[in-house]
Amino acid sequence: MEQQREIILWLTSLLVVTILWVGFDIYHNASTSTISKPLQVDITEISPEFDSSVIQQLKSRQYIAPVYTFPAPMSVTPEPHTNSLLSGERIPVNSKP
Repeated sequence: MEQQREIILWLTSLLVVTILWVGFDIYHNASTSTISKPLQVDITEISPEFDSSVIQQLKSRQYIAPVYTFPAPMSVTPEPHTNSLLSGERIPVNSKP
């Protein structure tokens, strides 16, 4: 009997905490989640009407299957130019006599 009473106490406490948590969250969102006046002026409604002629044109478009292959390159890539500084070759320096 004592164990059942303890479980009911825990469940009741958990229910009260959950209800308070949800209530505070709703209050917090209602009090802080507002749209500023300048932003309200910038927001405009979207017209729910569609131009049916444009929709018909889109429906009558010809389907073109995409090609996922690329043609071979037409030119050969030239050999890279070797830099004499990187190859370890010494460059003569003109010095005054």
